[in-house]
Amino acid sequence: MFAEVSEDDITDLLELKDSKSTKRCITHSLKSFRGFLGEDNEFETFDKPKLNEKLRLFFASLRKTDGNHLQKSTLTNYRYGLTKYLKEHCSIDITKDVQFAGSKDVFKAVVVNLKKKGYASTDHKPPISKEDLQKLYNTNSISINTTTPYGLQKKVWIDIMFYLCRRGQENLRSMTKRTFAIKTDSSGREYVHKQIDEYDKNHRDEATPDDTVGEARMYARVGNPLCSVLSFKSYLENFTQLSMIFGSAQRIPLI
Repeated sequence: MFAEVSEDDITDLLELKDSKSTKRCITHSLKSFRGFLGEDNEFETFDKPKLNEKLRLFFASLRKTDGNHLQKSTLTNYRYGLTKYLKEHCSIDITKDVQFAGSKDVFKAVVVNLKKKGYASTDHKPPISKEDLQKLYNTNSISINTTTPYGLQKKVWIDIMFYLCRRGQENLRSMTKRTFAIKTDSSGREYVHKQIDEYDKNHRDEATPDDTVGEARMYARVGNPLCSVLSFKSYLENFTQLSMIFGSAQRIPLI
């Protein structure tokens, strides 16, 4: 059996294949490259030798607005955006085509130079402190009062992000009841886990049927009024919608 598919349907599918952050990356990369090229900025019409030469100069000259060097990750994003755009719109792969060996070598050299100068590190968010967690999960906390629809949703939202999500809020609003399952381990402890893996900006069309779902578990704490599994069960029992599990607190009927 086959469904009828229009060109508009296919266009919609292609639009959805890239995350919002990927689209922003491509847009920013194109804007910067065209700005670097000046008036002669229709690079889609360049032959490969000319495009290679312009990319060599572009990668070597990229700087912040204040004149300082970019972070390695930022430079990599510029190249990623241009690579993706050229693949899709010009059928050119600047990372593999031998005619772009020159720009590839310059990119690598710039990366090495940035590493030597200390621009290769990534600034990560500091972890939540034990004291802040205690404040957050205080039984007197108004924000996670599980006797109210809003408080229950907020607590489950925090629990799932803390225990089960590898990319924070990135996919939270698209998760459904089917995303999760409740199981019991060999010792009899109950836990929640994801049975459908996250589709994020780093795990998209490269996924295969053999890829495994993340093994993170959110365990029950028997006797604790703020038990994450207990809150999760209560939330699902009172949430009648199948999709958009964290779409709106107003969708949860009063307990």
